[in-house]
Amino acid sequence: MADNPSTYQQSHSQHSATVMAENPSTHQQSHPQHSFGTKNLSEILKKKNKTMNRQRRKIQKLEKELEKCSKPRPVQQDANVILLRAEVERLNRELRLKEEKSTSQQEYVVSYLEKSISNYLQHLEDQLSQMEEGYQGAMQNLQADISTLQNTNKKLTSQLMEKKASIAKAKSLAKAGKVSDDAILSLWKKMKYSIHNIASTILTECPSWEEIKTNIAHSDCVLSILTPRYHVFLKDEDTRSSIVELLIWEMLQRQIFKPFSETLTGVCWGGLEGQCFSVILEGMADTALKKDADAKSFFQWKAEGARMIDDMFGVDNQKLKQMADEQAATFYLFVPKRKVHQKTAMERLFKNLCTVIEDALSLHKIFMTSKAHFTLDWPLPGRCRLTRYDSE
Repeated sequence: MADNPSTYQQSHSQHSATVMAENPSTHQQSHPQHSFGTKNLSEILKKKNKTMNRQRRKIQKLEKELEKCSKPRPVQQDANVILLRAEVERLNRELRLKEEKSTSQQEYVVSYLEKSISNYLQHLEDQLSQMEEGYQGAMQNLQADISTLQNTNKKLTSQLMEKKASIAKAKSLAKAGKVSDDAILSLWKKMKYSIHNIASTILTECPSWEEIKTNIAHSDCVLSILTPRYHVFLKDEDTRSSIVELLIWEMLQRQIFKPFSETLTGVCWGGLEGQCFSVILEGMADTALKKDADAKSFFQWKAEGARMIDDMFGVDNQKLKQMADEQAATFYLFVPKRKVHQKTAMERLFKNLCTVIEDALSLHKIFMTSKAHFTLDWPLPGRCRLTRYDSE
């Protein structure tokens, strides 16, 4: 019995030494230097739990030994039992402290991670907000650029269309204005021949001065230019046709080439609009010619306006025949009074007047739609021959 307590005491001392030797290392393992930023949290918690489980197994082992010691035993073993119980209590306290510390560390880690995650999410939200603001700004700038480009495109398209229209007008005017001097003079000579033919073959009668004065219905009647001195030339067969030709030319001058603004009838080229346009140009042409810088643009505008009027109105053939019929009635005094041929003569007069008026309208159209400037003037005694028109 004397050996047993010493044996048990030795065994207990060895066991206690073993336990005490393991505890510092275990305790040291529970306090490593952690860097949550570089180690995985799951590995840290796993090591902590492993250490605590090892401690629990040791406590369970000591409790079993304590139960064995609680059985009827010699009095010499009581001191060892007390030591074992004290050791168990100490280990339990350490275990509780470690559990509390582990729980605190876990809470700290969780709090740290939650805070880190919250900060990171806030950072991501801020970045997303900045990106959205940048996207909205970029979209607004893009819309502004698109709007600017669209406006620029509209302006360029409008300028291009205007340029094309200007080129087309220039080509059209150039094409329309390319009427040769010979073509104009040829048409003029045709009119001259037709008028001479009317005066020498149809209007061969010489009315009395009283008949002439009676048939002057109004001041714009072409017969109003006749005077007793002209009547003397009408009586002479050698000069009669020249006076009649003068009357026909004067009629064309008044009705077509230079209509009076007080007696516009709308029967010439372009209708009433064409007559008004002719009257306006007659007054403006002299002013434009005095200003060399404005003359070219003025006559170009004249040609464009005349072409527009010609396209819209042109020549009314019904009014042309009406004009020829009215002028035939005026020149009826100069038709011979032989009843057999009078009706035929009037028909010939009407037909020839229609031809002359139609040629005069064609010539006036050329004058109006051309960029060149034409003037009609009668040669006077002692005056040199007029120069041909200048196409420039």
